[in-house]
Amino acid sequence: MSVARRPVLALVVALCASAALAACGSSGNNDNKQITSTLTTGLKTNDPQILCTKTFSTSFVSRVYGSHAKCIAVETKNAKTNKPATAVKVSNIAVNGGTATAVVALTGGDDSGTSGQLSLVSQKEGWRVDDLSTALLRSQFDAGVRNDTTIPADLKTCIATKVRALDDASFRNLAYGSIGDQPAAQAQVKKLVTACLAQSAGSTGGSSSGTASVLRKKFDEGVAASLRKDGIGAAAIACVQRRLRSAISDKQIVALIGAGTTKVPPKLAEATAAAMAACNATK
Repeated sequence: MSVARRPVLALVVALCASAALAACGSSGNNDNKQITSTLTTGLKTNDPQILCTKTFSTSFVSRVYGSHAKCIAVETKNAKTNKPATAVKVSNIAVNGGTATAVVALTGGDDSGTSGQLSLVSQKEGWRVDDLSTALLRSQFDAGVRNDTTIPADLKTCIATKVRALDDASFRNLAYGSIGDQPAAQAQVKKLVTACLAQSAGSTGGSSSGTASVLRKKFDEGVAASLRKDGIGAAAIACVQRRLRSAISDKQIVALIGAGTTKVPPKLAEATAAAMAACNATK
């Protein structure tokens, strides 16, 4: 993971984002069959066109993403890492004219263990997901926390505690904002992550061994990926990483990643340039 990316924003985005929920099972009428088909297709694909055109309602896309184009862009990015469910149980489909509700339970993928109710609306193209209940969003978040293995345990626990403490309205705003990759949600998540990183570091006098070691590993991987992209050889990359481990402290790594900024601090840029020069890490 590149040092310039938001390494933990992806947590909430992955935990709350893949909002296309699906169902499989018997259905008693044509509406039930169409609802099941829409949900199943939406769950078992990362295709942005299917999600944004054939799964979400036009109202959902407008409320959550802002536009169809933004939906395509966000889901195209998510498709690189999101793992959809492998099985879904649906129950309690209830159709009332042009609206409907269904209860789903997901197995497999990033959101395995998620369950709850969602709402659908009938459009001229067919049934589309129009809203997710707060219970479903919270269940999806909790499932994501359980299933995520990329975030240090102490950091994940801190973030989860803060998010779970939000009232329903605030939680929904954060969840939907994360789904739509909205700036306000990004800023809120960065604030939560920064606070948790500071809390983790402060609890051990400057560096939490669990958090710092994992984040440093991510930093090292980001440095290596960036240098490989520039055509730098393995020996030179290893040299740069060794020098940066001496030049940059765990506390600085935690602060850098917690800030979630794409702007590299001057001291880090200077240390990187010096390490590259010393290791002859040039094209």
